[in-house]
Amino acid sequence: CSIGTLAHGETVSFDIGGVVDAERTEPIASSVAVESGTADPDPTNDSDTAVTAVAPTADLSVVKTGPSTVVRGTAVSWQIVVANAGPSTAVDVVLSDQLPDGLRDVSVSDADLVCDLTDGDVTCTWAALATGESRTVTIDALVSSTYADSDLLNTAAVSSATYDPDESNDTSGVSSSTGAEYDLSVLKTVADDTVAYFAETTFTFVVANDGPSAAAGVVVTDVLPEALEVMRTPAGCAVSGRTITCDADELDAGDTATFDVVVRGQIPGPVENCATVAGTGPGVDPDATNDESCASLEVGDAAELVATKTTITSSAIVGSTIEWVVTLTNRGPSPARQVVLVERPATGLTLTTATPSIGQFDAASGRWTLDQLDVGASATLTVRTRVTAAGTLTNAVSASSPTADAAAARAGTPSRAIVAASTATVAATSGGTTPATGAESASIARAAWWILLGGVGLWAITRRRRLGTG
Repeated sequence: CSIGTLAHGETVSFDIGGVVDAERTEPIASSVAVESGTADPDPTNDSDTAVTAVAPTADLSVVKTGPSTVVRGTAVSWQIVVANAGPSTAVDVVLSDQLPDGLRDVSVSDADLVCDLTDGDVTCTWAALATGESRTVTIDALVSSTYADSDLLNTAAVSSATYDPDESNDTSGVSSSTGAEYDLSVLKTVADDTVAYFAETTFTFVVANDGPSAAAGVVVTDVLPEALEVMRTPAGCAVSGRTITCDADELDAGDTATFDVVVRGQIPGPVENCATVAGTGPGVDPDATNDESCASLEVGDAAELVATKTTITSSAIVGSTIEWVVTLTNRGPSPARQVVLVERPATGLTLTTATPSIGQFDAASGRWTLDQLDVGASATLTVRTRVTAAGTLTNAVSASSPTADAAAARAGTPSRAIVAASTATVAATSGGTTPATGAESASIARAAWWILLGGVGLWAITRRRRLGTG
């Protein structure tokens, strides 16, 4: 640099700069000398040297990417890119990532195989990372099906023994919102396809969660029809009216819960009953096709037959005819099928006629048969017998049906067939006037009644006339 003339006491300054080589590590020595055509009495201060230590500088950065949302129980993947923007080579580069709790089956992959996973901490080390170079690390994991937090936060950091002039880009994090998604299902079975009237059977509910997330507040609901009555429920189940609810609480992915409910058939006929399952906690069940299951059974028929036998006379003499009326009633709840009533006149009585209101009567066997007696219906058999001996004469009948006995079932002594019986008694003597038959006695009684009424009327008219003339 040419300064020209420099007056006494005057000073001139120069700034000299340059770019240090990115790979240089040795100090930089810079020397300067001044000379002039004018004699200099002290040349010892006409030169100088400055030594500058070289400090390498590397601007490292890390960028971590991942999904914005994660379903609990499913896989998650993060990618981490470490880069060096220079100007120097970064040495002893370390990437660290402390993974959050609630992850399992974690794996780390990188091209240089320099990463280590210990107790959920990922550490990757590189001896040197030149300017402009980058490295990529991938972390794969499975989010726990019971992960409790609403967000999954994960942060990675990079450091180096080389000075980094910008630390603002040395960390990078990803926050993923978490949600629950589960596939609940219920399977309902019944122990017996057919159950007798007032007999018990067991419904079994098997609730399953096919995941991938845990389901909270799992409840099974079953509304019983009128034909069934709840008898017993297990722990976790409650009954309100005709509604059964069973609480499975939280059901993790792959778990099941089983409930056995005992019911009783109280109305004969076919019955279909369905149970449903739902999660009342957070999350969604995308498949509703398996949230309901139905079971069918048949409650067997049962009927209550009542047989009564009456006669309008309590006494008779040998040789007279007595009329008996047998009434057969079905109190339900089902029709009584293949009903057979046997007429058994006692010794001293001989059957003369028997007339049924429906069905057929066989005099030889004394059997009155009906194909069916509907619920609430009654049928009669009018029987006429001749008295052949003196004494207390008992006329008994018994009715039966292969239809189950409803009364016995309700009493706790179930029977496969109905049996009903009735008796009527008449005292017979060997002497006196032969009494009329039951029908004849009724006619005579009615005639006597009209004669009595006529006599009373005639007396009243005669008395009125006498009072008038008096």
